[in-house]
Amino acid sequence: MQEQSTRVPEILSALAAGARSVLSDVTVLVGPRVIEELGPRVLIVGWPGDDGATVQNRLTRSPEFGHRYEEQVEVRCAVSVVSGSTDAEPLLADARAVLASVEAWMKANPALGGVVDLAGFGPDARWLIGQTADGAAVDVFFSVIAQSLL
Repeated sequence: MQEQSTRVPEILSALAAGARSVLSDVTVLVGPRVIEELGPRVLIVGWPGDDGATVQNRLTRSPEFGHRYEEQVEVRCAVSVVSGSTDAEPLLADARAVLASVEAWMKANPALGGVVDLAGFGPDARWLIGQTADGAAVDVFFSVIAQSLL
């Protein structure tokens, strides 16, 4: 395997491709966009956290593994679902369905198609329920943690 300093670009691409493969009716983006209309169901791979970072990675020297580094990457993501109604309750189930589809794909592909050694959802998620000028909205902010030996 070719030595790399990080697998962040490949991880973002693999997550987006995997999500697109199971979410045909969801707009999947890498990084946030500032445009007028994204559609009623959106997944953003690489959403800025409270500190503005979309991805955080940590490299640790791991000579005992016969490799130079062990990398842990946290990719911050967001799901957003909206409707023309003011009733947010159905959107909660819709957001959960989007998350469940991504999680099922990751469980079936824990190495993200060979990009990393292991990936899965991070331990925390934030759910925000709100109203917009167009109706109810549910946003879920979560992370994917990926580990690799480089």
